[in-house]
Amino acid sequence: MMRCKCALLPLLLCACGLNFAQSGSSPQIGNCPVFPANNIWNARVDALQLHPSSAAYIGSIGTSGGIRYDMDLPITLVPGTQPKVQITFNSAEESDPGPYPIPPSPRIEGGSDHHVLIVDTDNCVLYEIYDAEKQADGTWTGGAGAVWSLRSNALRTAWNTSADGAGLAIVPGLLRYDEVVSGVINHALRFTAPNTINQFIWPARHRASFSTNPAYPPMGTRLRLKASFDISGYTTPVKGILRAMQQYGLMLADVGLPWRIQGDQDTRWASLDLSPLLSVPGSQFEVVDTSPMILDINSGQVLSSPPVAPTFSSLSPSTGSGTSATFTSTFQDTNGAVNVLSSYLVVTGSTADSSGSLNPASACYLWYNGMVNEFKLLGDDGSTWSSPANPGTAVVLQNSQCSFDASGASVTRNGTTFVTAVPLTFKAAFMGSRKNVYVSALGANGLGGAWVLGGDWLPTAATGARYLGGIVNAVASAAAYSRVTLYYTSTLKLTNISSAAVSGPFQVLFTGLSSGVTLAGANGTWSGSPYLTVPGVSSLAAGASVSVSLRFNAPANARIAFTPVVYSGSF
Repeated sequence: MMRCKCALLPLLLCACGLNFAQSGSSPQIGNCPVFPANNIWNARVDALQLHPSSAAYIGSIGTSGGIRYDMDLPITLVPGTQPKVQITFNSAEESDPGPYPIPPSPRIEGGSDHHVLIVDTDNCVLYEIYDAEKQADGTWTGGAGAVWSLRSNALRTAWNTSADGAGLAIVPGLLRYDEVVSGVINHALRFTAPNTINQFIWPARHRASFSTNPAYPPMGTRLRLKASFDISGYTTPVKGILRAMQQYGLMLADVGLPWRIQGDQDTRWASLDLSPLLSVPGSQFEVVDTSPMILDINSGQVLSSPPVAPTFSSLSPSTGSGTSATFTSTFQDTNGAVNVLSSYLVVTGSTADSSGSLNPASACYLWYNGMVNEFKLLGDDGSTWSSPANPGTAVVLQNSQCSFDASGASVTRNGTTFVTAVPLTFKAAFMGSRKNVYVSALGANGLGGAWVLGGDWLPTAATGARYLGGIVNAVASAAAYSRVTLYYTSTLKLTNISSAAVSGPFQVLFTGLSSGVTLAGANGTWSGSPYLTVPGVSSLAAGASVSVSLRFNAPANARIAFTPVVYSGSF
């Protein structure tokens, strides 16, 4: 059964089994296509399903205001022989370096953004600059710059900006006078919104906010005008714009005024009355889920092959025991391994229920997000993700069940084969009982997500110490402060609740010890927690008990909390 796990995907959208159409031909500028016909900018979205946060996103942009329009972004056309000049960028690490073919007097956007948009019409290369300024020596400076081949579907490197906030090209989303007059517009329109979340989704490559408000849309969000909105009474130019919004939609490209679209700077706009757009309210728009269109997360090309889900091949090791293991999971995607957006590996004491759902709490739950090439570990509460870690970097993620060392992790894509290798080390509190190992993967078309029981694992102490959970019970009295010893003291009672004697030596591991509190006289630490060897006790008969005196150093009025975990043997 295919199941989408949208609730656990903070950056990716999830959809199952949808169809879509794409433009038959590319828009043209000069002699050049504005990206291939199968590019996301040129793909129709009128058949896509709604995004589950559609109402919230529309509400945050505004339900009452009309469509604003500014025809103020000039495009400069140059031949392939145009000499290139040097340019330096403030965001050089995220910009494509110069030189750029900037003519002596290019058309520059007014206002504060100072965009320069240049199309080399012989080589079909687009150059876009934000905050461009010519210097006295003839060189240029800019805030950021990006270069695209108009014949290619390649996207920018993830997390890299462009001349637009979303890391996308500006030109493909602009209205141009000739197409508006014709009433036929076969591409999406870029637009701005006043608030966005600190995320981006395909095909965007960059965020433009630090907000974590889930009601705000991420960069790259695709909207459309509702099919129920009647466009029949409008003039040909206005009708063409509205029809494009119904068929190809709007792409969230930057932060700005709500519902603001833009066009190429052209003196002929004055002859058209586009003011009826101002009366189209935001409530007539809806957000769609474009995830089924993804062919490759690093490409703007939309999927044309029949959607498929990645299929599970193997997990290695599929069984075993120990403190740590590197789990290697393998999936196949017949559309190519590049289509696998994300994968999951969960070591848990839980079992998937009859509907295929898995309790994510108190588990070693690891997620690989292929969109940005990073791992995250789910917190004990089953809802909070850790900070990210890229494979091969010296970052350790951990919760109460396990730790994940990203320096030993790897992700490989070879043909149709997708493989992740994740090194996990298990915590003491997670040991003692055999755990299930589940795996899952989502394809770039949004299909997949069914949990597969890949194997099992028994987390145990590396030294052979035996976990005595369910055999020896440990109960501690409340800690009391002694003005004589200046310690907090407590008594720990160990009771053999089994029907047979248990051999020592006995070790008590104090997991989850309160911050700032130390165990006086500890014999050492294991798996990040102090432990105490029970003195003078070599065995414990069935039903027998033994008491151990505990002393703690702690700040005044501290609350001393811990969970005692009993082992026999040595760490």
